[in-house]
Parts: sequence; structure tokens; C-alpha cells
Amino acid sequence: MHTLKRILFLLAPILIAGCVSNVESGPAKPDIKLTGTVVIAPFANATDDDNAGRAFADLIATELAYHGLVVVSLPPKPTDDLGAVPTYTTEELIQAAKKNNASGIVRGTAIEFRYKTDLDGDPAAGVYVEILDPTNLAAMWHGSSSRTGLVYASLAGTAQTAIRDVVARMPIR
Repeated sequence: MHTLKRILFLLAPILIAGCVSNVESGPAKPDIKLTGTVVIAPFANATDDDNAGRAFADLIATELAYHGLVVVSLPPKPTDDLGAVPTYTTEELIQAAKKNNASGIVRGTAIEFRYKTDLDGDPAAGVYVEILDPTNLAAMWHGSSSRTGLVYASLAGTAQTAIRDVVARMPIR
């Protein structure tokens, strides 16, 4: 038993370092609360994984629905001739929010979505999220979350945990 305790003591820093999480959020604009319906714009992708933005947008839609919000996800626009994905204009986002009587527009950026290249190859996920005023797109809240999984964690599970962490700080009624 003494040997087992010694082994666990020696492995503890490795296990703790393998599952790192960081969540930051800015103060909400006074009196902002997401209620009823929310519009989710496609997330930008700042990673080398072509599907990272879509994955985070889908994950946050699921998490917000779990918290009782009605979620309207805008589809990504088709790529242009150069392969770039155009974003929704200010007017398009405001019209979508107005059409759905949304209390806010959620959009963000996939910052990291990959398996690390170290010896362990652990999954790493990072996301930036903001809530915009549905009438003028003024930023009302910001948050970011990063997460590193460990051992047998999946990339999707690590990203889901990062999303849960950031949604937990959102001003939701």
C-alpha cells in the first residue's frame, strides 16, 4: 500500500498538468440576460481543422438549448471562388435576430481544435464567444475557454467541456 501511495504521489503532477482548463469572461452589459430565443452565427475558424468553427457552433447550440433557450443556428455561407467562407453582414444578423425575436446573437471563433503534437497527443480545444445586441450588434458579453484533455479524452469531449465552461459564465436566465 505504501508503494501505491508513492506512485500516486509521483504521478499526481503529471495527471493534473494533463487536464488544464482556463476560462475568462468579461462583465456583462448591465441588465443583459439571454432568454427565449438566441441566434447563433457561424463561428470563425482560426485553426488548421476545417471543421472546428462548425463543431464549436454546434456544441454551443446544444449547450444553450440544454439551458432552456430556443436556438436558431444560421447556416454557414458557401465558400467563394477563392475558397473563403463569407461572414454574415451586420444587416443580415440584425434581420435574423428580428425575424426570430432573439434576445441575443452568439458568435465566436474556434481558436484551437487539435491533438497536441507532444508525446501524449492529448486533445486541446480553445474557443472565444461573444453575445451581441440583436438591434445593433454591440458586444454585450465576451468569454473564452481553453481545455486540454488527458489520457483517453476525445477531441469532441474536450471541446464540449470548454463550451460548457464558457456557457456556465454566460448571463442566462
